[in-house]
Amino acid sequence: MPKWLGMVMFVLLLGACSESSAIVADSKDFTISRQAFEAYKANVQQVYASNKQKFDVPDSELLNQMIERETLLSIARARGIAPTEQEVARYAQATKEAFDKDATAQMRKLHAQLADKLGVSKDAYFTHPSVMKQYEELLTLEQLIATLTAEGTVTDEQTLARYVQQQRPTVTIDDSIRE
Repeated sequence: MPKWLGMVMFVLLLGACSESSAIVADSKDFTISRQAFEAYKANVQQVYASNKQKFDVPDSELLNQMIERETLLSIARARGIAPTEQEVARYAQATKEAFDKDATAQMRKLHAQLADKLGVSKDAYFTHPSVMKQYEELLTLEQLIATLTAEGTVTDEQTLARYVQQQRPTVTIDDSIRE
C-alpha cells in the first residue's frame, strides 16, 4: 500500500473522534476522554468491517495506541514541532487529490460513512475542522519522527516504539479499560 494511502486511512479513522466527557486515561501531559476513546474504537471497528475482518482488538490495546500517539504529540509540543497552517492546507488538498485519483471502493465507502457521521459532504470532509486537526497531528508526528531520526534518537536499535515507552509519562487508566 502506498505510504499516503496508509496515512489517509489513519486520518479517516481518526477524523470523527471527539474530545469531551469522562476521562479514561490521564497524565501530566494529556487526557483521553471516554468519548474520544469510544469514537476511536468505533472507527477502528468500522475499518475492520469495511475490510471484512473480524474485530478482536482489546480495549487496552486500543487505548495504548492512543496513549502512544498522545505521548509523541506531547514530545513534539515540548520541542516546538508543528506544521504551519499552509502546510496543513496543502496536505489536505494533496490528500483529497490523491484520494480522488487512487482510492479503492472500500476506502470510498468508508469515506462516505465518515462524512455522513460529521454531517458534511464527501468533498467537505477533507477540510472539516476535526479532519484538519488530524492532518495537523499527522504532520506533527511526521516532523517529530524525522527530527528524532536525523538526530540519531531513533535508529534501527532504538526503535520508535522503544523510545515512546521510555518517554511515556505515568498514565492513570480507568479500570474499566484494563483487560
